[in-house]
Amino acid sequence: MAQSKFAQRILRTSAPLVGLRAAGQGAEFVAWVVLARRLAPHAFGELSVGFLACRYAGLVADWGASIRGSRDVARTTIGEIPIGLVRRRRAASIALTAVFVLVTLGTRRAYLLPLIGVLLNRGLNRDWMALGRERGFRAGLPSLALGIGALVGSLLSQSQLGAAVAIGVGYAGGLVVSLALNRMDKPWSTTAEPVDGWILLNTVADQFLITGDTLLLAVLRGSRDAGIYAAVYRLPNAWMNLAGILAAGMIPVVTASAREGADQLAAIRRTLIRIGAGLGILVLLSAPLLYWAIPPVLGVEYEDGRVPGLLIMIATAAFVAYLPLTALHLAAGRDRAFALTSLGGATISLSLDLLLIPMFGMNGAAACAATVFIALLAVHLRLTRNSDKEHSVRND
Repeated sequence: MAQSKFAQRILRTSAPLVGLRAAGQGAEFVAWVVLARRLAPHAFGELSVGFLACRYAGLVADWGASIRGSRDVARTTIGEIPIGLVRRRRAASIALTAVFVLVTLGTRRAYLLPLIGVLLNRGLNRDWMALGRERGFRAGLPSLALGIGALVGSLLSQSQLGAAVAIGVGYAGGLVVSLALNRMDKPWSTTAEPVDGWILLNTVADQFLITGDTLLLAVLRGSRDAGIYAAVYRLPNAWMNLAGILAAGMIPVVTASAREGADQLAAIRRTLIRIGAGLGILVLLSAPLLYWAIPPVLGVEYEDGRVPGLLIMIATAAFVAYLPLTALHLAAGRDRAFALTSLGGATISLSLDLLLIPMFGMNGAAACAATVFIALLAVHLRLTRNSDKEHSVRND
């Protein structure tokens, strides 16, 4: 009965969240495909690197709120907002925006300035507030606005500057919708909620695992390889985002369920493993489609990305299989262990990339990703195996 209620709560929260965010990210995916076809690989590579720089900066500005924020709200009985986290994010967003402007102007890449919208969206959005209160529709609608804006902009763009404007305006539009739907009304949390950096560290490490190889390819092999790799990565990235959305929807539900009784964790873990296994199988089944679709969808200039694409799909299958289990770490308050696991994976990934990319290029980067994500799947299964035997769950 408890497991059935848990599944129902996940469905009630995640169904609108997954539907809206999947639609939004699908539109953004099409926007990136349009831009890949209109820009030469080296130009697309420069745009991708600029986008990733803003994404990384935005993740720092977010301070882990996209993951821990909904958990912190769900821990309270009336959905209080941790005001300390809100203030930390605001200050970080302002500072990092100033740094990005200075670096962009200093390197004579002013055409990338519109990508500031990406940074501000990640650092200032309030989707996590709605999600913590299990309001999936409000948490998902901004993503739909983002995707539609980026898609419309991509169809109108004809240059690198136009492409940057399309992406930046799309993300800015999503931020406006998020702020409008989630106003900063009370109740605010009056407790001394810690604003530590463990989940921030985990988020940055995870993003490096997913996108760091693209940056290293740009440095070690050139913008052409980085552009091809980034374009091919869009379909696996769509799967990763979908799994991430589903996992995000689980966090407040798992947190609230764990607060009601640690004896439910064994049943919750079995449910999460089944969900992850199902997602992993779907990813593997879609791998041949990616191999076939690269030339007709992206163009013959991207054909060299076929083999790396298959390896990336193997990595993605492992990633989506363990991602639902991360909600258990957060519910149990294992922020430090969670972050150190991701940091260890990122460190190993960096070491392997530096070894394999100079010798094997895109194939080396993709093989590294597959190896590391399979290892992380085994680690997360191990770490959560005895979660049902825990005697206490962090509730305060």
